[in-house]
Amino acid sequence: MSHDADDIKVIAHRGASGVFPENTIAAIQAAYEMKVDFIEIDVHQTADKKVVVIHDKTVDRTTNGNGKVGELSIEYIRSLDAGLWKDKSFAGEKVPLLEEVFPFIDNNTQLLLEIKKGDDFYPGIEENILNILLEHNMLDKVIIQSFYPEVLVRLNTLNPELRLHQLLVLYAPGLPFHIDTSPRFRNLKTLDFVEQVNIYSKFAFRPVINNLRKNNFGTFVWTINEVKDLKKFMNKPINGIITDYPERMLDLKKD
Repeated sequence: MSHDADDIKVIAHRGASGVFPENTIAAIQAAYEMKVDFIEIDVHQTADKKVVVIHDKTVDRTTNGNGKVGELSIEYIRSLDAGLWKDKSFAGEKVPLLEEVFPFIDNNTQLLLEIKKGDDFYPGIEENILNILLEHNMLDKVIIQSFYPEVLVRLNTLNPELRLHQLLVLYAPGLPFHIDTSPRFRNLKTLDFVEQVNIYSKFAFRPVINNLRKNNFGTFVWTINEVKDLKKFMNKPINGIITDYPERMLDLKKD
């Protein structure tokens, strides 16, 4: 691998979620012990305003419970099993609180935190997350990403020191058009406070990456799992790769 490939960050998607149950302490700890550069997680907010680490807006797919996170209490969510769906060896894993992830975050392994829904869906979630980060002195170890520009604008207004990334499915170089959760006609330069634009691998063409770089945006590409695809993207001018199998990428970096 070239020097540039060596510099590409390894980002463990929902922890080491290829092998371990996603967004659980088991997956997060495994990624941390691999010494990845970033651990990526997703957060939602409970009915009693606790920030929990889970991908879906419901608990149905990854726990033995059911219901929408925003309508459930933390007591109920914490009573659920979040590991059994993956394998019986992971029985007993819980849906973590955001702050329970912090012991696995340091200056070497940082946190890439995705806010799945903003204030219009979970009242006060951006401020709640910021307060948790400040309380635990984690501001300099966390990057927040979201598909929703309004979430990033709100966060930047709350605290301009926050490091922020915009998630996109598709970006049209040279045109004021992109797709995040829906098509938008908007110039990305309006998000000049954002460090990076992180894009879906299917649309991470070299001209797209080069255009982002030209406009002073770095990029992480998501989600790449197969070795042949990891090799291909490790030779592109990107900043990092988000993968369910960080161990595969780390092995390639050793070659």
